[in-house]
Amino acid sequence: MQSQSTKSDRDHRFEHHRDADAEKAHSVTPPVSHCREEQGPSWSGRPRVSLWSLILATVVATASTLATAGTNITSALPPSEKPFDPKPLMDQLSQRISIDKFRFAVLGDSKHSPLLPELLKFMDEKVKPDFVLYTGDIVENGAEEEGVEQYRALAKEIGTELRQRPWWVVIGNHELGRAPQSGTDHFAEFFNLNSSRYSFTFRNAVFVALPYPTLTPQEEAWLRDELRSASAVHKLIFVFNHVPFYTVGAKSARSVPNRPSVVTKLFEQHGVMAVFSGHDHVYYDTVREGIPYIISAGAGAQTYELMRRAEAVPGDVYYGIDPKTRQGVLHRADGREETFSEQQVFLNVVDVDGDSVTCTCYNAAGEKWDERQLK
Repeated sequence: MQSQSTKSDRDHRFEHHRDADAEKAHSVTPPVSHCREEQGPSWSGRPRVSLWSLILATVVATASTLATAGTNITSALPPSEKPFDPKPLMDQLSQRISIDKFRFAVLGDSKHSPLLPELLKFMDEKVKPDFVLYTGDIVENGAEEEGVEQYRALAKEIGTELRQRPWWVVIGNHELGRAPQSGTDHFAEFFNLNSSRYSFTFRNAVFVALPYPTLTPQEEAWLRDELRSASAVHKLIFVFNHVPFYTVGAKSARSVPNRPSVVTKLFEQHGVMAVFSGHDHVYYDTVREGIPYIISAGAGAQTYELMRRAEAVPGDVYYGIDPKTRQGVLHRADGREETFSEQQVFLNVVDVDGDSVTCTCYNAAGEKWDERQLK
């Protein structure tokens, strides 16, 4: 697999195109299935009813009603709102697109930012992706009562977006908040994704979502099986998660070692097309051992400093805050740099056309920052 960056200038504006053949019918079901089985008590026989048993039954029924009311109050979903489940929308998309030509967007780390609507407006009007991969931290704190409030606020902020096209979201540290189990439960309820790791297939590609923060040995075995199965049938493989494997941002070497690991070796063995992450609020596009690693964490959370830019390699593209000037700086693949006085929001756009795969980064103004031919 070859990967290369192409030069791009500030005045190179986004141009949208779509092949009409991509709108034909096709049926593919993503292999992400979640089912819940509920079993109630079974009653047999005809027990004798006494006054005391009636009183006891009334007390139990009242307690059950109060417990149910409490559960409704703590639901992460607004009243009468169904989960923002990407799977039914993906089924519809599979019926509409009949060839291996599609587009998806990658973004992350918004946390209710007032800058997010600007980026989503650009995405809706210009990018028009078929679906979205979100690299985590879609809320500020997803746990406990505060998490309930924040998910309900999220439904008001971008609920229309979440219903318009499939959003595949990975869990990050802010989803877990200060009470990881509570945060996990709210995430699962809101998106109807009952696991922090999952995969789905669309056309000629497989998408693998990894858990936060790192993989256990059991999860590594699961990932190995997922990658082996996908590569055996010659699928394009895209991985997305929250914590990056390489960075030039503000996260420490303890959090992001910037060196090969058991997991990155798996990516290499199975020819992963690209790995998308968030967490470190910068843009970073680098190729290590033949695998493109891209941090797309520019959906509105405060941009971080480029504390580790000395660890970049030739050809890298990155955006973040210069620690000396306190301005935003975009470093292009050819070494040219551009500064910004205001915070920039950005996303990645991936176009798949058969075996051809291109990944491009745009800011909300439609300026092309980076373009990489993944295949």
